[in-house]
Amino acid sequence: MEFLRKLIRLGKYEEIVKLSEEFVNAYPDSHQAIVYISYEIYCLYRLGRYNEALDLAKLHLTDEVSRPQGFILDNLGLVYWKKGDMKRAESYLEAALKIFVKLGDQFGESVVYNDLGLVKIETGFLSDAKDILEKSLKISREFRFEDQAAYALANLAKIYRMQGRLTEAEEYITTAKETFERYNDSVSLGVVHRTIGQIHEARGERDQAEGAFKTSLKIRREVGLKLDLAETLYFLVRLSCNADCLDTDIKTYMEELSDLAFESTERRILHYWLMVQGLVSANQRRVFARFQAKKYFEQIINDDRAYVELKVEAIIQNIHLLFLELQISENAKEVIEDIEAHMHLISNFAKWEHSVILEIEQMIIQAKLALIQREFDESRKILDEARKITEKVEINFMRERVEKEISLLDENLKLWHSALDKNPKIKSSVENNEIVNYLRKIVKLNFS
Repeated sequence: MEFLRKLIRLGKYEEIVKLSEEFVNAYPDSHQAIVYISYEIYCLYRLGRYNEALDLAKLHLTDEVSRPQGFILDNLGLVYWKKGDMKRAESYLEAALKIFVKLGDQFGESVVYNDLGLVKIETGFLSDAKDILEKSLKISREFRFEDQAAYALANLAKIYRMQGRLTEAEEYITTAKETFERYNDSVSLGVVHRTIGQIHEARGERDQAEGAFKTSLKIRREVGLKLDLAETLYFLVRLSCNADCLDTDIKTYMEELSDLAFESTERRILHYWLMVQGLVSANQRRVFARFQAKKYFEQIINDDRAYVELKVEAIIQNIHLLFLELQISENAKEVIEDIEAHMHLISNFAKWEHSVILEIEQMIIQAKLALIQREFDESRKILDEARKITEKVEINFMRERVEKEISLLDENLKLWHSALDKNPKIKSSVENNEIVNYLRKIVKLNFS
């Protein structure tokens, strides 16, 4: 079985599926057949062939308390996690955990705790996820399951990155990287370099982030897993869009992602493609392009099975586009109501602890809404609170965004008071003009 584990680390999932089918056909009554089948289910899941994985798992699922049955249940949990059915995912994972606890199988326990942690991360319960992953890490270290310990470390690093604890995130991901290098685990190294890129991006270190994402891209091209490749292409395009720098590589990345989206039935690959189309369209600063961007983002928002992080990102992008609509809309009240509805959508996904970046994004949006509704004191109060949060974490680019919003608010307040001092009778006119002035500044538009 160690041979199969080595193939998994190299991403040779198709090869394992073929080996499993050949073994089961040749030795259907062998006690090893069900072991091969459990590996095959896992590989079908990693290949994004979810329905095949479900059919095979349900065909061989029994009430037997055995190691293979535990892993079949674990794999069912992973499939439902990817399909967006978190309730069912947790149910299968908890059933798998019961089997491994009953068997006294510490390795199985550490695997399931890690997978439960993944589900908790995606549903936003980071404290629960951290506790569960630390159980996986403790068991793995106690019984010297080095590679399994590395998975837990990598997922803990993801949590720390989301919480803005970047030094701890970097420490954990570096330790995981060293283990994966020793085991020649190409699949996991692709994930590691993506996470390193996200840490650099959060610090505002664009060049280092781009370098890490390109390393991840190189590894993932070599491994050839379409979903992983699409993910890294998305991060590279997003990085350039956020930096307002659409370099020459972007066209290549987008073409490669387009090919993947139209070749695959994997829903998340399509969503990555929709996200980059939306981001690039929004960056064009033309009304029609931004209208198209909104349509791309809405396709993700309206998909009940969309990956939570992508859906939240799409909602935030749409909110920023709605702020732009205020400049040309004849019904500002309707647009503001649409923004507030989007804010409500975010609150359905984002628990207080889900992500510091998301928390600050929400506060910036709330401050903008308060300003537009002429609640200047409330806007300043929200931004001051956001500033306090950024001072406690290491996410430099969000700190800079908050400071910029505070500067713009102060500038508009000065203009507001200056105009009123000169002519108190034009209050309503000044209010409207200052709103447009504010919106011009936050989006850097040329109105000529």
